[in-house]
Amino acid sequence: MRKIIKIARLELSILFYSPVAWVVMIIFMIQCGISIMDLIQEKESSQQLDRVIQSITVDVFSGNKGFFRSVLKYTYLYIPLLTMGIMSRELSSGSIKLLQSSPVTNFQVVLGKYIALLTFGLYFVFVLLGISFTASLLIENFDWGFVLAGIIGVYLLIAAYSAIGLFMSSLTSYQVVAAISTLAIFAALNFIGEIGKGNEIIREITYWLSIQGRTDHFIYGMISSQNVAYFVLVIILFIGLTIMRLNDGRVIQSEIQKTLKYIGFIALILILGFVTSMPKNWHFWDLSRFQANTLTPNSKEVISHLNQPLKIKNYVNILHPLGRLGTPKWRKFDLKQFDQYTRYIPEMEMEYIYFYDYVPVYADSSVNLLEKAQKAALAHDLDFSQLLSPEEIKKQIDLSPEKNAYVRFVHHGKDSVVLRMFLDATGYPTESEITSALKRLYTKVPVIGILEGRDERSVYKIGDKGYQKITTDIQSRPALVNNGFDIKTLSAMELDSLSDKLAVLVIADPFQNYSIDEQNAIHNYLKNGGNLLIAAEPGKEVYLNPLLKDIPAEFSNFQLYQQTKDVEADVLLGRPSSTAIDLKFTKNKNQIVTLAGSSAILLKEDLKGFQTQNILSSDLKNVWKGKLTVDTAYTHADSMAYSLAQTFTRKIKNKEQRIMLIADADFMSNVELNRFNVRNVNADFTIQLFKWFTYGQFPVDTERPESIDNKILVKANTLKNIKYTWTGIFPLLIALGGAFLLISRKRK
Repeated sequence: MRKIIKIARLELSILFYSPVAWVVMIIFMIQCGISIMDLIQEKESSQQLDRVIQSITVDVFSGNKGFFRSVLKYTYLYIPLLTMGIMSRELSSGSIKLLQSSPVTNFQVVLGKYIALLTFGLYFVFVLLGISFTASLLIENFDWGFVLAGIIGVYLLIAAYSAIGLFMSSLTSYQVVAAISTLAIFAALNFIGEIGKGNEIIREITYWLSIQGRTDHFIYGMISSQNVAYFVLVIILFIGLTIMRLNDGRVIQSEIQKTLKYIGFIALILILGFVTSMPKNWHFWDLSRFQANTLTPNSKEVISHLNQPLKIKNYVNILHPLGRLGTPKWRKFDLKQFDQYTRYIPEMEMEYIYFYDYVPVYADSSVNLLEKAQKAALAHDLDFSQLLSPEEIKKQIDLSPEKNAYVRFVHHGKDSVVLRMFLDATGYPTESEITSALKRLYTKVPVIGILEGRDERSVYKIGDKGYQKITTDIQSRPALVNNGFDIKTLSAMELDSLSDKLAVLVIADPFQNYSIDEQNAIHNYLKNGGNLLIAAEPGKEVYLNPLLKDIPAEFSNFQLYQQTKDVEADVLLGRPSSTAIDLKFTKNKNQIVTLAGSSAILLKEDLKGFQTQNILSSDLKNVWKGKLTVDTAYTHADSMAYSLAQTFTRKIKNKEQRIMLIADADFMSNVELNRFNVRNVNADFTIQLFKWFTYGQFPVDTERPESIDNKILVKANTLKNIKYTWTGIFPLLIALGGAFLLISRKRK
């Protein structure tokens, strides 16, 4: 060990006697200083403009434009400059022969030189720690765990790069050639993952060899065993190859023996890499403040109820816009979207079934389906013989209800549930959708009953007044069917037989009176403790108020109007009450629920045993009311805040009955969810509304605590001075120290 340390000390002194090393140190510090201060100054500018800034630590240090990405972008250029002469210098000067003839083994020589590189690499760590410490003084509630994980990832990458550079330096006596060759290997390891994506065996090998993305977990605040193992094995691989390369000159062996030795060593590393990358061997250490890279406690609880093997069958229609994500080329990317679940369900199986069929939304009857499928198979590098025809896929499963999209079915024993992709920027289901789908496998699924028969709002129509987008649109992420609910339309006369199966009954904007029998059926449903949502429209109180004889409220016979510069007078900006925030219908009082054409809810004195809470109110100012007549007379509302949404609860049959009245039926209509001139939260409000009706059962709550590092503690002038320190004063001190050392050595 003493010999290794002596070699390391000697090599380290040579590095510090090299102008190249000092130049690298100076440039690295300037780069880091510019990068971090520009990012923090950008946040401070946003803060001065009163823009909302959250999770500053994450935004500044991670992401595609974050600090760590900037560091990694140039690190691969620095290492070859440090390693290019570490062995080639010995080869060109002939000193390698003296080393090999001395009582020192090649193992000791290589390890000593590598330790010197690792020690020099600590300079990068010290700079990153200094930058992080500076940032911690500037950012409120700085997330140290998140940043330390990123620094560990950067250092492991530097260590791997150093091992590669050491090996390449041992292959040539020319330092420039060694540097260029090292860069070539870095490039190869970055792009090798693109090779053989369509072949399962080759894909596994090239994906493991690829160094691209290996620091992703680290820079997002998490240490993962498979990536640590990768860096360690890469280091062992190239250090081992360097030792073997030097030993070739000492030991007489045939070319076949040498080749087999190299192949055997590389194969051993690949086998170890395969073993460590298996999901059952994964281990994670999430260092971020709120475990941002780990499933939430509610998701973990859902997984704990899955007591049978889990299998996901992926039905990939290659003619669907998202079908490419299910092809072999995208297999690793596709599987990566479920890493957080694979971490807790390592035995989960994924099966891919490929087919082609018309996609209703994108169907082009003028194009031959078979010809189109053949072109798609060629484009996606798929063997066309692997594709099932429309007739063949229908023998396995009817996917027409799913519009022949790229869809997954999660199987748990004899039960299964659908898991959909979405045509939005994200595409993949998020934790909320996945966990809600898994929960449906073992619990009673809440059914939302939609009353029909009197021209009520439809959950299937795509027109402005319809409810399709928020209820049954399978391609819409917020749709209730994608958040754990089932939707069922029914008539009032079916209530007696279905009431026990309903989580809530929805009555929305009828156009006719309900018959006496229908009214009695609804009253009986309420007497039996059924939950109810009634959404009215101005002028429809004559149809709905008869249903409210057991509820201490009624809908007004007038419409509310609001004077505002932004929207039409009949569009009200519903303001959430403190109760609405407590019940999580909205997140804060500044969020708005828009109601297009609203009456008001008028409470009665006798509450009939109900507890009632106001949820949404009209503004106190600029509110007017009027009757719906040809000559509408508008009357000032006496600065009164009318109730637009009201809850009623009571204990009945050992449960809490929940009823909500909303004075507008457009709040969850297709057009209101897409309103562009007011930023509303109607979709989130609707989802939380039905979550309330199911007593918090669906959708599963996967929200995380709000960030607390939301403030820059200093002003712009101070940030400029700090930037000058990191990009001017500190680099100048290093330059003076380096110049003094180099001049002193030259004089000696």
